[in-house]
Amino acid sequence: MKLLKRISPYLLISLFLFGVWNSSTQKAAIKPFWTDEFNELNYTCRSSYTDMILDGSRGQCSAPPLYYMISKFFFNLYKIHEDDPIKDILINTRIVSRVSLILLLIVLIIIYKSYLGMVWKWLPLILFVFFDYLGSEDGHVFWASTETRFYGFWIFMTGLNLLTLHIIEQNLRKDEKIPNLQFYNYCIVSFLLMVTSSPGMIQVFIPLVLVFSLWDVKKFKSIIEPKKVPGLLILLAGLCIVIYYNIRVCHVEGYYGNTWGTVAEYFTGYRTPVMFMIMICGWIYTFENVNDIISRMIFSQFTIMVAMIILIHVLDYHFIPRVLIMCHFLSFYLGVAGCKQISKYLELNLGIKRNLFNVVIYLIIIAASIFHSESLKGIIKHGILLRPMSTKEKIVYQRNNLIFPLCSVKK
Repeated sequence: MKLLKRISPYLLISLFLFGVWNSSTQKAAIKPFWTDEFNELNYTCRSSYTDMILDGSRGQCSAPPLYYMISKFFFNLYKIHEDDPIKDILINTRIVSRVSLILLLIVLIIIYKSYLGMVWKWLPLILFVFFDYLGSEDGHVFWASTETRFYGFWIFMTGLNLLTLHIIEQNLRKDEKIPNLQFYNYCIVSFLLMVTSSPGMIQVFIPLVLVFSLWDVKKFKSIIEPKKVPGLLILLAGLCIVIYYNIRVCHVEGYYGNTWGTVAEYFTGYRTPVMFMIMICGWIYTFENVNDIISRMIFSQFTIMVAMIILIHVLDYHFIPRVLIMCHFLSFYLGVAGCKQISKYLELNLGIKRNLFNVVIYLIIIAASIFHSESLKGIIKHGILLRPMSTKEKIVYQRNNLIFPLCSVKK
């Protein structure tokens, strides 16, 4: 019985990841390619590795090329043939993004469980907040995982960077020095994030600075000791690469949308009663525990969101999907803080029926979150129960719009 209790969370998480994989596969199979995906497969991916490094990702606004190089390597290793069924082509060309989503969720679960006092029962609420903060496909990470574009891989690299930063912070919280290997791991992951997407620059340095503000000067100086210099040089190299690609000529579409409405979303979480409760409790926890690592991560992710919105307006840039996707990390940390605050409120209940009362409240919250979550309902219905996913949108015949063999070097 004890063994079952111990392994049951891992079995449920495995079932959940299985459901995510199946539901993203079904969604990829019924979602037609659109212009940017054709652009990547027919133009960017057919550039040589050398051209990608020297010129940036052609057709992608000189974006840092790591994702496109990985994608090209995969398509050269596992050939997608012209006579394959169109659904197989839709699914297989999006494999990098779909794998990235699974890896991201594993990373977030590790981060979640590493926070002191977080128990498995709150994980469904965290997932609800993470997936559904906007309540539309534009805000879903599923959108990123079902396209042949760099967003899914970028989200994974962001999560991995936060995990390596969290590991460093744990050592310093225990008043221990940062092991050189851990620091090098953090610097390497930060470098890879910066060569995946230009905003990776602010995603690396804003959380680093705010988390460093938790430490005293002596601990801060510990990362500039001689043995840490190679890691610092790696960070500097990533920064230089981002600057190199950003100074290249780039013609972009105009800005659209109400980005400041995204900011308002995080002050209220107004979309559903459960979202409102978790978000408000998350902000209460944040301001009551300003020096807590979770609060610092909330401040850092909020700062990143505002910085990216300002960039949109300054550059008149078609940038909104990146803002929406990165906001998922803010919602994740707010969800963690909110659940810790809710747990604190429930623990204040006194009396013999306290445990039963807490269980009832918890089940009501979970039921309400699943009811309001299109993502979680889709994972359960299509990913776990294996119900076929349908769409009103007709899958157009797109094979003739692709140049085979995919990602071959242009002659």
